[in-house]
Amino acid sequence: MLRFFRQIRQRLLTDNKFSKYLLYAIGEILLVVIGILIALQIDNWNENRQKAKEEHEILKQIEQDLVESRTQFADLKHLNELLLKSGRFILEHLDSKAPITDSLLYYIQLTLVQEDFNPVDTGYTAMLNSGSSELKNDSLRVQLSYYFEDILKMVKIRNDKLLAIQWDHLEPFMLTHFKVEKIESEESEYYDQMVTVPRDYNELTFDDTYANILHLKNGRLELNILRLTQTQESLEQLIEEVRTEINQTKEPLSKRLW
Repeated sequence: MLRFFRQIRQRLLTDNKFSKYLLYAIGEILLVVIGILIALQIDNWNENRQKAKEEHEILKQIEQDLVESRTQFADLKHLNELLLKSGRFILEHLDSKAPITDSLLYYIQLTLVQEDFNPVDTGYTAMLNSGSSELKNDSLRVQLSYYFEDILKMVKIRNDKLLAIQWDHLEPFMLTHFKVEKIESEESEYYDQMVTVPRDYNELTFDDTYANILHLKNGRLELNILRLTQTQESLEQLIEEVRTEINQTKEPLSKRLW
């Protein structure tokens, strides 16, 4: 092909047809420029296609993280509700000076349950590390940033404050005022089991320290439950936003580029 064009150019020069040669030269230059532009456009198209593919995969990972967070929040909220119920039951039971029952023993065991919160942010972290943090959807990018960098941190902080009450107040008190022993009463559902029981139940009913710790913990639980409920509502909306964006990134690239 190049040889063919060279032959034409040489023939024009030999025949002394300069004006035609000039037009030919301009046309040849235009062809080269058009070829370069087409090559650049194809390269740009391939690059955008790759970026779109990466964004789609990251959004899918983020969706998985959000769904896992949904389960985390549900489990954490359920546990907090059980702990709040146990605290309220123990306070009412001690206040009434009622004798020890299996229900009281059950809720005392339950107060010892605790759960740490570890945020799930694999997809978001991958997005930041890959340098693809600039999602095409500006609104979604802002929402994801707020969720992963603010909301999750606040859930972690609130849960840590609950654990601090457990570690710094409740457990030290129970180490000195409770013991683990085998239940010998055959009438108890805990018969022949090792259970945490008060060392001196009568003294415990008049001990304001234990009641104050439970009141402190209940207050924190009530706040955590309220905030978790609000977080769950926001999370559901965010999941829908991400799924909508995932479906849009499934469209042919040409539709989204032009």
